[in-house]
Amino acid sequence: MKTLIILKGLAKNEKLEWVKSQGLENFFLDYTVFKRMYSMPELDKDKVTDILGRTNINIIYRSWLEAINNKLESGCLVVIDYDLEKTKLLEDMATIYGYTCFYKIFNIPYDYSSNPEKYSIPGFKKKVKEDLEKEVVTFLNLQLGYTKKINTYRDVLEYWKKRPEYYLEIPENNPTYFISDLHSNYTLYKQLPLPVGAIKIHLGDYIDGPEVGGSKKLIEEIFKNSSYYNIFLEGNHERRLRKFLFWRWAASNNSSSMKNILADILYKSLPVDFLNTTAEEFKYLTPQEAWNWLKRLNDCLRTHITIKKDNEFFICTHAGIKYLEQLSPKFIGNVIYGNRDMDQYDKLFSKTIWKSMGRWSVHAHCKYPDGVDFLKYDGVVNLDPSSEREIVYMENNTKNLKPCVVQ
Repeated sequence: MKTLIILKGLAKNEKLEWVKSQGLENFFLDYTVFKRMYSMPELDKDKVTDILGRTNINIIYRSWLEAINNKLESGCLVVIDYDLEKTKLLEDMATIYGYTCFYKIFNIPYDYSSNPEKYSIPGFKKKVKEDLEKEVVTFLNLQLGYTKKINTYRDVLEYWKKRPEYYLEIPENNPTYFISDLHSNYTLYKQLPLPVGAIKIHLGDYIDGPEVGGSKKLIEEIFKNSSYYNIFLEGNHERRLRKFLFWRWAASNNSSSMKNILADILYKSLPVDFLNTTAEEFKYLTPQEAWNWLKRLNDCLRTHITIKKDNEFFICTHAGIKYLEQLSPKFIGNVIYGNRDMDQYDKLFSKTIWKSMGRWSVHAHCKYPDGVDFLKYDGVVNLDPSSEREIVYMENNTKNLKPCVVQ
């Protein structure tokens, strides 16, 4: 459900108007506006404002990639206008964070080449006819044969509505278990007293913890056993692994300069404790293995799932939920990476969704500021354990919820 919309077209005004008409301004990154912040405004001989691009272009590109990365790292909707550039690097960045790319492609205006005054960007050097003709040729050579083309944002919503993996109706009497953050505790996880054939919903954060080698084993467990009834949600710690796997992939000899810049950005953003511990388990992957693992994470990890069983609904996320709109493509990153004010999240859910609709919220992520309290709020189950050396699990029995701690 993570969504990246890439705008491709020649008429800047049309793209800006489309973004406004769809209510997507707060999710929008515009390369032209970004360049303005890194360029030196001057006056040419005709006293027309001009931006000469005296700033080092590599600095601009690096900062631009950092800005895109910061947006994608949020897990929420991102809309990008990258002018005439090819989109391969953007597609690679989408893969890092598990995004699906959609393309809004604008037709070439009939008067584009003949109207430099109309299609010059205010504040930049005015274009001439030859410039516009070259842009047309470049645009046509981009081969815009993308499969997920959209006309409006509603097309994105319709795409995700047709995906069944975010809703699961469980037959009566099927044993169902919710499992907290595992944090590398592979050995402890394999000791959980779960009956054979039980439906399992894992709530994220499989890496970074006390068991040496356990993070890699748990990721391999996900690849091996992820299925319709054995569900693995994504946690915020998996974001670190995604960055590291891309960095390993970029270590191949045929990496482009831009890909190497991006890999360097990602590597430098990783915390030292991750690099000194968990990363050691994955550093022996070849570049191709790392890329394959990254794609398999995208195939196996889900952002959330809503479960219906015995006429009860359970909204399962990693980081909790305040409003149902967080389950939309615009704000889905909040249920993956969230924040640490669990009191605020769970209190609001209990007052709104639970009170009005009778739906449960089940999550892990982090404990309350005043300590562990699995059932502090009506309609909310917070399965975050008291330490990373514990696992909490709960059988689905709405009449008698009893989270169990294993250590």
